[in-house]
Amino acid sequence: MEEKKGIRLGRILYPVTSLGPGERLGIWLKGCDRRCEGCANPELQAYGEDAVPTEMVIGMARSAIKNYKLSGITVSGGEPLLQAEELKKLLDAVKPLCSDVLLFTGFTMEEIRKENNPAVLSLLKYVSVLVDGPYIKEQNKGEILRGSENQVIHFLDESLREKYEQYIRENRHITNTFATEGGMIAAGIHPEGFI
Repeated sequence: MEEKKGIRLGRILYPVTSLGPGERLGIWLKGCDRRCEGCANPELQAYGEDAVPTEMVIGMARSAIKNYKLSGITVSGGEPLLQAEELKKLLDAVKPLCSDVLLFTGFTMEEIRKENNPAVLSLLKYVSVLVDGPYIKEQNKGEILRGSENQVIHFLDESLREKYEQYIRENRHITNTFATEGGMIAAGIHPEGFI
């Protein structure tokens, strides 16, 4: 039996202003083996059994970007690189509408290069800014776009560097709060001790 392709989707939220410049589409994926202590999204570490068809996620993303005039996409998780092939299809489909993509990964750039996974390297061609490295609770200094000081911001699209650096300079520590059926979700880089 052929496995159905899809994206293990945790949530889609918009407009998100706490995870990059402008009003953004936030996409959180399920599945991560790192289990960083103090993870901001521990509920997304499990892989889950159901995947949402990639074409359906593409449709949701296109609709949100067009209807809300979103200027960027932020991808987090879970661990997005574990779904590189399907995520690449999504980003390829929405690139004509929105090419500013910020991606958070627990892998370091050194690990990515050493692994040399063709699917991941192909995905990175669609990523503008990559924030890499595992979250280390003791190194959380409340920085913008970095959960802990060990993480590095890589400008894969140099034309966006000034836009992001201005966002980091001018931004205060904010979170966006969204109501859900199960309660509330706070999106953003959470300072140490955030509940």
